[in-house]
Amino acid sequence: MGRTVGRGDAEVAWTMRYGVWLAAPICAALVGVVLAILLGPVTHWVAGPVVHRLPDEQQAVALNHVRRTVLQSVGGTAALSALAFAVVNYRLNRRGQITERYTSAIGNLASDKLAERIGGMYALEHIMRESERDHSTVVEVLSAFIRENAPAEDEEEAPPVRDLGRWMHPPAGTVDPPDEAQARKRPATDIQTALTVIARRPRRPERNRVDLGTTNLRGADLRGAHLEQVDLRGAHLEHADLRGAHLEDANLRRAHLQHANLRRAHLEHADLWGARLEDAYLGGAQLRRADLWGAHLEDSNLVGAHLEHARLLGAHLERAYLVGTHLEHANLRRAHLSHANLVDTHLEHSYLVDAHLEDANQLGAHMEHANLRGAHLERGNLGGAHLEDAYLVGAHLEHANMVDAHLDRADLVGAHLQRADLVGATLDHANLVGADLKDADLWGVDLSTVRGLSEAQLRSAITADVDEHPGEGS
Repeated sequence: MGRTVGRGDAEVAWTMRYGVWLAAPICAALVGVVLAILLGPVTHWVAGPVVHRLPDEQQAVALNHVRRTVLQSVGGTAALSALAFAVVNYRLNRRGQITERYTSAIGNLASDKLAERIGGMYALEHIMRESERDHSTVVEVLSAFIRENAPAEDEEEAPPVRDLGRWMHPPAGTVDPPDEAQARKRPATDIQTALTVIARRPRRPERNRVDLGTTNLRGADLRGAHLEQVDLRGAHLEHADLRGAHLEDANLRRAHLQHANLRRAHLEHADLWGARLEDAYLGGAQLRRADLWGAHLEDSNLVGAHLEHARLLGAHLERAYLVGTHLEHANLRRAHLSHANLVDTHLEHSYLVDAHLEDANQLGAHMEHANLRGAHLERGNLGGAHLEDAYLVGAHLEHANMVDAHLDRADLVGAHLQRADLVGATLDHANLVGADLKDADLWGVDLSTVRGLSEAQLRSAITADVDEHPGEGS
């Protein structure tokens, strides 16, 4: 049924028509007044007294030129004003649209439906890319979502791969050893989506560090992720794929990265104090000046990695694979490297005071100018190693294989070389004052320039076919 038009509606319609009829002549009158002012007083004021002294014909021409100029100026000003108004209006409308979209996206994050939550995340990503003003807010919202929905669990730490004895008879209901079960764990789809959005966010200044501390991100796919300066303290990233990820200056204190793939990852200046990196793959990773104080890197693969100037005080690198790794100027004081593979490793100028390198394979390693005072190198394989100018005062080299090692100018004062094999080694100008050479094999070694070598030391060593003329200071 159609709506009946009442008397009130008719009055409203009549009022609107009357208002339009009344406004039209008023507006026309105002325009006329403005034009009259512009073409009259304003024109004469702009023209100035010079024009009024011209002949009438020239004066009329000059005034017409001035009128055209005034009208053009007014028109241009009006156009610019209209444009400025349009821009402001557009920005206000756009801001309103973004606010509306943001509110809708936030609402979707709280949805019980996975598709709506993911849709909300992608909507927030679009807002972040379009609006630099909202960048930090979106990142903080997504970070909070991850922290809230994927907190780190207080659970028993999984055993290392080689320690499966206690898992031979698992409790009822346990099918796989924890390390195998952990390998299959992945973040929930919405958590992975939020991580992906954060990881590929535009590179812009941010108000605060991205906070993903104490979160459960096991098995996360973060290949090539941009997580520079991100706070990942205590985060669980076991089995995570971080190949080529950017973690420069990131805070990874006490983070769990066991079995993680960090191939060619960027961790320059990262804080990895006490981090757990057992069995992690760090081949070709960039860790220059990273802080790995007390970190656990047992059985990890660091082939070709760069750790120049890194801090590895007390770090655990037992059985680590460090072939061709760059550790120049690194601080490895009291580090644990027993049974590590250090073939062709670069340790020039490194600080290895009191470090433990028992049974390590250092074949061909470069340790020129390294400080190995009091270091433990018992039974180590140092065949062909470069120890020129190295500081080995009080070092323990019992039973070490030092065949063809280069020890020119090395300081071996008080070093322990009992039963060490030094066949073919070069000791030009080395200092052996007080070194214990009992049963050390010096077969064929040229000792003519060695400093501080005594007859007693020579008698205790195996020196058949050796130039048995002690050097200066004997």
